[in-house]
Amino acid sequence: MKIWMKAVSTLMRPNLIKTCPLNKKSRVDDSIIGVGELFDEKEVGFNAKVVTAICRELPALTALNLSHNFISNDGIEMLQLTNMRVLVLNNTGINWMQVEILRNSLPVIEELHLMGNKLREITRTTSITVQQFGSLRLINLEDNYISNWDEILKLSQVRSLEKLHLNKNNLHRIWYPNCDTIHELLNGCGSLEKSNRPFQNLRCLLLGSNNIEDLASIDSLNSFPTLKVRFVT
Repeated sequence: MKIWMKAVSTLMRPNLIKTCPLNKKSRVDDSIIGVGELFDEKEVGFNAKVVTAICRELPALTALNLSHNFISNDGIEMLQLTNMRVLVLNNTGINWMQVEILRNSLPVIEELHLMGNKLREITRTTSITVQQFGSLRLINLEDNYISNWDEILKLSQVRSLEKLHLNKNNLHRIWYPNCDTIHELLNGCGSLEKSNRPFQNLRCLLLGSNNIEDLASIDSLNSFPTLKVRFVT
């Protein structure tokens, strides 16, 4: 009930909905809710059944913030977020294996925020390809514990990826990979699509507050085929 009331309260804010015409069944017209966010931050947990039910009743709800909620494996498996385009799971304790499970219920996801989850590696059960995250444009992995660039290279075949946020990790060195490197990283986890260049649509890469000091890493940014925004400190 607490989550439901917050959802209703958020959706009824004046800046989100200027007019709320009712249809013949006296319900809010879903077409009016063009921007909706279920904001449940700073709770200790969430009920996956309730969240799924709310999203089903509000098909125009496309942004969901569950930050600071502990997420269990059972909760991940029960979530059905078929219309969700922006999902914020900051400080939830989620690991990448759970992200793998969750992706099956996110067919149109565009932004995935995973800040502050103590992530060290991207452990995959299968390769991450366009078929699995075909609409994902932004991955936010800021404020985690990733120190090995090889882990990030596992995302290089997400063809739709345009923005990658890696501020406040423990990276020491970065480089642009060749096809042999990617093939080795994906060995046993699916085949490499040879037509895909690594990070072929990546336009924005944020690397602030890492430990990158060598000039070779800085120079390697010029090898990314479409990179326009680079932030390294």
